[in-house]
Amino acid sequence: MLSRLAVRVRPQRLLLSTTQRCFSSRALHVSSNKSFQLALNTLEFATQTVYAGTEALVPATEYLAGSGFKRPLIVSDKGVFKAGIVAQVEQALTSKGLQATVFSDCHANPGVLDVQLIAKAFLDNNCDCCVGVGGGGPLDAAKGAMALVARKRISTSFDLTKDTGDYITNTCRKFGSSVTPEFLAAVPQVIAIPTTAGTGSDGGKSAVITDSNGVKVVFGHPVLMPKIAALVPQFTAKLPHELTVGTGVDALFHCLEPLFCPTDIMIERDGMTQAEIDYCDGFSIHGMELVYENLPKVVNDPENLHARLNMQIAALYGAKAFRKGDLGGVHATAHAVGSKFHLHHGACVGRMAVPVIEFNEDHLDLAPEGVTAADAVRKIFGGRDTMHQAVEDFLRSLKVPLGLSDIVEWAEELDELAQLAENDACQTNPIPLSKADYREIFDKATKMPK
Repeated sequence: MLSRLAVRVRPQRLLLSTTQRCFSSRALHVSSNKSFQLALNTLEFATQTVYAGTEALVPATEYLAGSGFKRPLIVSDKGVFKAGIVAQVEQALTSKGLQATVFSDCHANPGVLDVQLIAKAFLDNNCDCCVGVGGGGPLDAAKGAMALVARKRISTSFDLTKDTGDYITNTCRKFGSSVTPEFLAAVPQVIAIPTTAGTGSDGGKSAVITDSNGVKVVFGHPVLMPKIAALVPQFTAKLPHELTVGTGVDALFHCLEPLFCPTDIMIERDGMTQAEIDYCDGFSIHGMELVYENLPKVVNDPENLHARLNMQIAALYGAKAFRKGDLGGVHATAHAVGSKFHLHHGACVGRMAVPVIEFNEDHLDLAPEGVTAADAVRKIFGGRDTMHQAVEDFLRSLKVPLGLSDIVEWAEELDELAQLAENDACQTNPIPLSKADYREIFDKATKMPK
């Protein structure tokens, strides 16, 4: 066995106040408070403050006005714009004396042209901060575009039209090495207002942008982390059923997969301390608990704003959890399926989760602490004998389509999917997965009852 999993799951301290400090220099802990107030909660992290509740826009816009910003660029997509959410955000900004410019043509899976046009709009309108409003697409695009703005600011010869494609394909693949003190000072501040509860882009430092070759480039740095996020549950209440479920499933596996990232890799490769790993594992456990308790409520009652709020916080916790690792086989295979068949990412995660977990269980000899983590997951999901059975029961209860029996027609497609998964950036699986392993997983998925 190449790597034995060691995961510590420790009881977390309960915080009952509406202001929850989720990081301190003396003790790393996660709030296990499941009684968040509907109107407003403040969650404080080391580099981010999150306002969560129906009134979250108020302190978020007050922060911008109080920090001296005058001309925010709102980045969103056509669906969110048509839903009237952009207008509500713009009105909230105007009420605080800010004059916003709106860019609402972002695609759900943003590419080179998206970030190029957003950066151009920012510079042409002399904007001084960026407010991403939407799902993961607009939020990621906002981060990517602000990286472009910084690149342009420090190099006037950089041509947004000609050079953006190469920047995304090449520079962003090794993004960390391109971040200089001059670059850090040039990156505009990003504020995140998510309208889904799944991607966790509002709570993370990374962005996913599709390059000119159709390959999804994942890059990130703490400077891209939204300093302020506003989780407004009523903004998610009109999501179509399929997106509510899909984004919720995505949030679930943002919490679950990092729990099983090999600890030795996190320490040796990423330089994490055991305390930081414990911190991420706490988010994993509490995030899964929130999804298990609240996603069925949201599915059965889409107007349940309290459950919607809890799902947004679960998605946020997922983003904090996968500070540990780059996610694993579930996301690698889901990215491959999404790229091949152009399905929503959350739906792809749901289709591939059970085959990947079952493969991992069949091939991985868990260290004792890994067994503890697996037991914790099974307990959350009803106590079945295996994790894949427990997760499958939960997904089927939500009527999530499983496997690939209804979409894969030819064996050759499995080879293509396996290659895409092997090339994906999400490779911190509990065990290393080869192309042959991915081929076996995809084959198993084709034989699963939908």
